[in-house]
Parts: sequence; structure tokens; C-alpha cells
Amino acid sequence: MAAAMIFAVYGFCRMMKKQFFVGLVTLCLLLISRVGFALSTEWLMSPQQPNAKVRLLLTGETDPVAGTVTGGLEVQLNDDWKTYWRSPGEGGIAPEAKWQASDNLKQVEWLWPLPERFELLGIHTLGYKKSIVFPLVFHIEDFDQPVRLLGDFRLSSCTTICVLSDYTNRIF
Repeated sequence: MAAAMIFAVYGFCRMMKKQFFVGLVTLCLLLISRVGFALSTEWLMSPQQPNAKVRLLLTGETDPVAGTVTGGLEVQLNDDWKTYWRSPGEGGIAPEAKWQASDNLKQVEWLWPLPERFELLGIHTLGYKKSIVFPLVFHIEDFDQPVRLLGDFRLSSCTTICVLSDYTNRIF
């Protein structure tokens, strides 16, 4: 009798493990089919500006119906360096990106996080210090075809002086 109970408990545990494993695999497949895999470029630096670096991120989140892929442009700045918002105020130059050399890409929607307000020598600006990720939404022409992302990014970074730097991001 004891042997039969042990065998029954063992069989139940094996069945539960199998159901748990099947459930876990199913959950992973569902997540992968909706999200995909995150991807990023290496950090890019400009010889003219060692205090700033940028990289392109793809979150892995896709919407085949809308034809979109989400990502971001991450900027890291050293010390008191800052960069600017889309409308920087009395001084500064807003960052910009151009994606014309990309393949199978309709447009890129640039979303702007809420900026900080800065004042230096009586000049008021809006922007970001230290680290910022600018969210991007990539609108794909044909979701069933490969996409090649090639972007030129211009960043103005400032303390008491400003440096204008260009970066090229490439994801195939």
C-alpha cells in the first residue's frame, strides 16, 4: 500500500512538472511572438566630444498590424554636460536624426521626454543632463521584408561651451 501511494505521488509530481514546463514554454513563446528580442548598437563616441556617447536601442516590441517597431536613442553625458529638448529655449540646438539611407522604413517618430529647465548667464534653456533615452517609433513600409536602419544623429552638448557632434547608427 505504501509503495502504491509513493508511486501515485511520484506520478502526480511528474505530471505537474510536465504541465508546469508546458505552461512555461507556452508563456515564453507568447512573449517572444509579441515582443521579440531587444537589440542595441555599441556606444558611439565622437573624437570632438569625449564627454558624450550615444547608442540606438530596439526594445523588441513590434506591432505588425500598425507596422511599427519601438526603440530609443540613448545619450549619456559626463559631469555637467547637457543636451537640448526639441525647442531648446533661448540657446542651444535640438538633437536631430536623419534616416534617409535606411531601407524599408517609412518614417521615424521621435518622442520627447519632459525636459529640465536650465539657466546659465541669464540664458534659459530646456534639456537633459547625465542620461536620457529619446523614445523612437519606427514605421516600417513592409513588415514581411528586412529592414536596414541607418541613421545620422547630430547632438549639441554644452557646459559653458557647446560642441556639435555627428554620429552614425547602423542596425541591419
